[in-house]
Amino acid sequence: MMSTSDFDNFSKRYEELLDQSYGVLPTGDKTFFDLYKIDCIETYISNRPGCAILDFGCGVGKLSFLLAERFPESKVDGYDVSINSLQEAQRKCSNFPNASFLDSLDRPERYGVIVAANVFHHIDKEKRKEILRQLKSFLSPGGVIVIFEHNPFNPFTQYVVSRCPFDKGVELIRRQQMTKMAGGVGLQVMASRYVLMFPWRQRIFRWVEDLFEGVPLGAQYMTVLGEWPATEL
Repeated sequence: MMSTSDFDNFSKRYEELLDQSYGVLPTGDKTFFDLYKIDCIETYISNRPGCAILDFGCGVGKLSFLLAERFPESKVDGYDVSINSLQEAQRKCSNFPNASFLDSLDRPERYGVIVAANVFHHIDKEKRKEILRQLKSFLSPGGVIVIFEHNPFNPFTQYVVSRCPFDKGVELIRRQQMTKMAGGVGLQVMASRYVLMFPWRQRIFRWVEDLFEGVPLGAQYMTVLGEWPATEL
């Protein structure tokens, strides 16, 4: 399992090393995976215009940058345990006044959308449930947590993960495990689907993915969580 110091040491070369791991994919676009996630998230942010967004486990700010750019009316907070990574993220987003970066969530504000993109498999198994419970406490009324994780049933994903220095020694989380963990902290699954079945942006491929969203073919899966609505007595 990677430690904070490991991510600190890799922060300067993070994107280079990630590109090497994903270099076997014919996307032709280094931002493909991040832009794909932004497209998936957009609906939930558009339904909450101007909502505060938390990029939990933001790393060097690749997703934070795109969130701040796509949603200028929203405040985007990036959080990570790696100080060096946060410094890189701040540099990347220096031209976006709506983006800021945090090394602590001791006194967080409430967020309409919390994004955790390929973060939970890096968290110790014993701590995942408590972390998810904490994220739940950061939600504003009607807010959602959007989680992306690698699909362990996809052999190509397994291959890419084996090449990635950040994923050394990790145990990937099955979609059913994520659903069970969410229920254990009082969160309901609002949507859950397999994504990234094709490494191309053309709409026809998204249409096919929509048809097979419940089949474990995608390289990753997306799970959207929200609080159970209050019951009237």
